[in-house]
Amino acid sequence: RGRGHLPFASSDWAAIALNLSMQGRHREAEAFLLKAPRFEALRGDPNGADYADVIPEAIARVRLDAADIHGAKQALPLTKPTEYEDRVPNFFQYYQLRGEIRCASGEYRAGLDDLSRSLRSQSILLGPSSPSLARLRAVAGLCALALGDRRQAEQLGSDAKRAFEDQPNV
Repeated sequence: RGRGHLPFASSDWAAIALNLSMQGRHREAEAFLLKAPRFEALRGDPNGADYADVIPEAIARVRLDAADIHGAKQALPLTKPTEYEDRVPNFFQYYQLRGEIRCASGEYRAGLDDLSRSLRSQSILLGPSSPSLARLRAVAGLCALALGDRRQAEQLGSDAKRAFEDQPNV
């Protein structure tokens, strides 16, 4: 509709690329993101700075999905998001992404800390049977297991499994 350059459109660009990445089309997804406009912070919004990081975070997610851990770390913005970020119920959550990247690179304690922060906020925002929450729990469980915390890993795995039992068609 001619508004693809506005900060609000950054999540649309990211969603399209992530869809390509989920199909295994990682190079195409990253190329698409590299064509995106440079989104500026949204003026007048106390959380408007987060829009500028959507595309770099999406690039980091695509690279992580492609098993390019080093590239994912390089793409992840160094700036921490506003507190609003903890109130966003979606796959784009910064601490979830950073936690996944850290766990994938062997930084299990730091990764699990980030994933736990994301779990705390997402558990409030999403229903207990949310597929994205179940995925987050499963990822955190794998990180906990890699850290050697079998008890926490089993609990997270059990919680994730329950969500998929509640929604078997997911």
